[in-house]
Amino acid sequence: MAQADLNTTSAFSEPAVVVDLHCHSDASDGYFNAAVVADKLADAGVDYASLTDHHTVSGTAAFNRAALRRGVAQITGAELHALHKGTEVHLLAYGFEPHSAALEGILESSAVHDAPQVIDAFHGAGGIVFLAHPLQTDWSGQALEQAVAELAAAGLDGIEAFYKPYPPEVQQRLASMADRLGLLTSAGSDYHGQQQAGSAAPGVAMPVARWKQFRQALGDHARNGAHDEAGTPPPRVTPQPELDRINWQWLFLRIVVPSLLVIGAFIGLLFLILIPTMENRLLDRKREMTTELTNSAWSILWDYHREVEEGRLSLEQAQQAAIERIRRMRYGPDAMDYFWITDMHPHMVMHPYRSDLEGDDLTDFTDPDGVRLFVEFVAAVQNEASGFVRYVWQWQDDPDRLEAKESYVRRFAPWGWIIGTGLYVDDVQQEISTITGRMVDASFVVTVVATVLLLSIAYQSLKVERRRGEAEHELRLSHERYQSLVESSTSGTLLLIDGRCTYANRSLLEMLDYSASELAFLDIHDVVLTEDRGPAAASLELIAGGGEVREPFEARLRRKNGQTVPVLLSSTAVYFSGRKGMILSVQDITRHRAMQSGAARERLISQLQTSLLFLTEPVRNSMRPAVTCTLDASINQAVRLMNRHSFDAVAVTADNGSLVGIVTDHDIRERVVAAGLESSQPVSRIMSAPVVTIHENAPIFEAFLLERERSIDHLAVVDSSDTLVGIIRSSRTLQPDRYSPVVLTQQIHRARSVDELAECHQRLPALVGSLVDSGALPRNICHVTSAAADAVAQRIIALTLEELGPAPARFAFVALGSEARQEQTLSTDQDNALLYELREGPSGSSDAAADYFLKLGELVCERLDSAGYRYCKNEAMARDRRWNQPLERWKEYFSAWIEEPDELALAHCNVFFDLRCIYGDGSLVRALWQHVSRTLETHPAFLSHMALNTVRYKAPIGAFGKIVTGSSGEAPHTFNIKEAMLPIVNFARLYTLKHQLEDTNTFDRLGQLHGIEVLQEESYRAIYQAYEHLMQLRYRHQVEMIRSDRLPDNSIDPRSLTQIETGTLKNTFSQISLIQKKVSHDFHTSA
Repeated sequence: MAQADLNTTSAFSEPAVVVDLHCHSDASDGYFNAAVVADKLADAGVDYASLTDHHTVSGTAAFNRAALRRGVAQITGAELHALHKGTEVHLLAYGFEPHSAALEGILESSAVHDAPQVIDAFHGAGGIVFLAHPLQTDWSGQALEQAVAELAAAGLDGIEAFYKPYPPEVQQRLASMADRLGLLTSAGSDYHGQQQAGSAAPGVAMPVARWKQFRQALGDHARNGAHDEAGTPPPRVTPQPELDRINWQWLFLRIVVPSLLVIGAFIGLLFLILIPTMENRLLDRKREMTTELTNSAWSILWDYHREVEEGRLSLEQAQQAAIERIRRMRYGPDAMDYFWITDMHPHMVMHPYRSDLEGDDLTDFTDPDGVRLFVEFVAAVQNEASGFVRYVWQWQDDPDRLEAKESYVRRFAPWGWIIGTGLYVDDVQQEISTITGRMVDASFVVTVVATVLLLSIAYQSLKVERRRGEAEHELRLSHERYQSLVESSTSGTLLLIDGRCTYANRSLLEMLDYSASELAFLDIHDVVLTEDRGPAAASLELIAGGGEVREPFEARLRRKNGQTVPVLLSSTAVYFSGRKGMILSVQDITRHRAMQSGAARERLISQLQTSLLFLTEPVRNSMRPAVTCTLDASINQAVRLMNRHSFDAVAVTADNGSLVGIVTDHDIRERVVAAGLESSQPVSRIMSAPVVTIHENAPIFEAFLLERERSIDHLAVVDSSDTLVGIIRSSRTLQPDRYSPVVLTQQIHRARSVDELAECHQRLPALVGSLVDSGALPRNICHVTSAAADAVAQRIIALTLEELGPAPARFAFVALGSEARQEQTLSTDQDNALLYELREGPSGSSDAAADYFLKLGELVCERLDSAGYRYCKNEAMARDRRWNQPLERWKEYFSAWIEEPDELALAHCNVFFDLRCIYGDGSLVRALWQHVSRTLETHPAFLSHMALNTVRYKAPIGAFGKIVTGSSGEAPHTFNIKEAMLPIVNFARLYTLKHQLEDTNTFDRLGQLHGIEVLQEESYRAIYQAYEHLMQLRYRHQVEMIRSDRLPDNSIDPRSLTQIETGTLKNTFSQISLIQKKVSHDFHTSA
């Protein structure tokens, strides 16, 4: 059965889980050690396993460690041999305490006990007992069922119905028998590891329903699995990194020793066999040569002897002629080798180089070693007629040089002569040395080549071994990292592998009331519930299938006692031991709702706080232009004027233009309609007089009080010359949106020119000053300034689009930097960009679109500058063609920055990674961020480069705690507060990218990091308050500069701060140092 099938359905088309509750290691009769068995099971996709060695648990510890590392849940197990009525049976025990006194004499013993005794012992140790491979007994049919029933009566808990070697129909029959007898079922492969045909591979598909029955039976007895019974993970010992640790014994025995043996065998073969054999063969060839040469000289003597016999020469003539002929015979490289002749006495007959010996008696002639060589010649030819004799003789014709020589001699019987020639041993040795040297040279080359090849093989094996070690080490570290990640979270965190609960931290275990070992046998559906249908159910199924759900959704956590707890869930994909898993974040929904309520309350306070400021606005900012008519105008004409101008009041003026009365909608209802007055009557009949007026510079709250005091709804607004300029209605002054930033933004959206927008922008410093004076939270002030900036940009873009005509494609105008983070101050410039959709179309259409959007960018940036938002000095604006590009080009930009993060790329990232759509199609920006997220996942090292921006910052604090001023090009006695804030901005951005969060505002980012437990409560509050204090100082400084008619900047003189403010500032800088340490630790960077 394919593994994919095992993971989904059993052989009976039921939902199945892959288990193996019957396998063996070399601790009993298995082939592999326990750790390898665990790896084999994990490779086969097994989720739950038990090592069931015969009568021993000695391999359990190693098996559990390896299985835990690979994400396989383990159950303590063993296979016992027992007897039932004389028949041997095998029993599988699970979930017992191995060191229980109840197992003494049963476990770790080869003795065979009665089955009821074994069952009782393991029950006493907290375990459950199953009959292994039921058909491997002496029973069958009804006899088998009768025997199983008897064992059940003795306490047997179940049978191994899903024994992998059995066909599916047999497994089904056994399962049905178990059901009839009220027994449980288990599943196993009986894997032994031998690689032989027909042996069962690990992993068995067990129906989920039956697995849950088995799991339920284990109950609290599963404490001997991955974790202890207290419900907390066992203490972990993190091994020190040993990336260079190699199995030298394995390498030496498997690679080095065979290599040395091969090289040694080759050298031994060369010097002990090949070279001696070559020497002997060369000497033999030399002897053959001397033999043939002597035979040739001997044949000359025979020729002369025949001439004597034929009578052509006398004996004396023939011998003399033969002597002279042989005397002249030479051979050898230098023609210096010769022949000589003696007789059998011996006397010297002829010697070409020792003529002084000719005729002498040589009986007593010896060489320097005392050898009577000529006597030896005679002796050599007497028995065999020829032979070899070794002696010392002069070197050729040099009497002063003596060398060893070996001569071949042959008797010429007709004349009683001995003829011979010899070879110098030194010549042979030289030739042998020459040939041997060549062989040694060739052999050396062969040896070197063989050594290099063997070393290459050894090196490759070493690399393979090193990679294996590194892989095992990384696997251990991965296991440790994910456990640490889960454990370090203060909210509930759960590690899921294939939808199975693999590991949980203490918070979640306490929430569920499960022990850690119990949780290891549960899946996601056992602990998380949702409505049967709806988005939450779909999200849960997506998580169970291995999909990410980053957006939190509401669900219910089912505790062990069946009660449910409302929670908020989200998930993040991880890879654990080569398998895709999920880290599930479980957050108490009560706390989440409290956070939402707090945020809403803060927004309301911000609205009310800002609203109070607008009660001091002048009336002219809220009045409507007056609609007027003369005294003699008819009521009908007045009504038509009111309808035409969509206003409920008309001012009545005298011929000289002076205000004499007012007619309102209320007057018409009461004095015309109700009284039945003809509409042709003049308005003077129904007007209210005298008219209550208010000066145009009076504050709104004064208008409100006047209306309340006079019980009227309309006030006539006059200028300093009492000339009517407008009318204000009480209901307008009471509109809620008038007392919020909406007032300013509405005026911005109504503006029809850049001049009007500039006027609105000029009101911003006063508004911010009022907020600062009132003690408004810096975050709320940021909201006001950013809302105004967004509104100005949006209005300018809308006006420019009216001028240029419809855009040729979808586009997004985006804010960058501080505006994107919604943290603009009063000393800011514009940072923006434009991205658009590149549509397929006729040739040249893309160029036309590019020209259109570049023109749009140029006009918008120019008008923003005119409205008060000056140009960016670094040209990070949509008017620059680099930052006005199609979406695909933007993706290329971000990919290049992430893949090759040089200094320029990182500088761009500090600006462009804070990006927010303020006009146009936001889906383009979302598509860009999806691309960025995918790229970051494949290039995680980029974040370490970004981390340097935070780590390298040096807080302006001197050695003695004094604030350092005048550095970084600042004016004397000042420090740059904007630079001081950047480490916190960079920190929030960095971790937002790491965890793929979506907020851009630094306050919001810190809140999200706190929500996902990256920042603990204390650290979150400290960093939040530090950033808040810096922002507050920055706003106050800039407001004070504007009030003193100076351009706002970011250079603060510490001498202008109070002692408390200075202390707070120093504490803020210390928080930045803590941030830097965290970043340095998390991203392995240093300044």
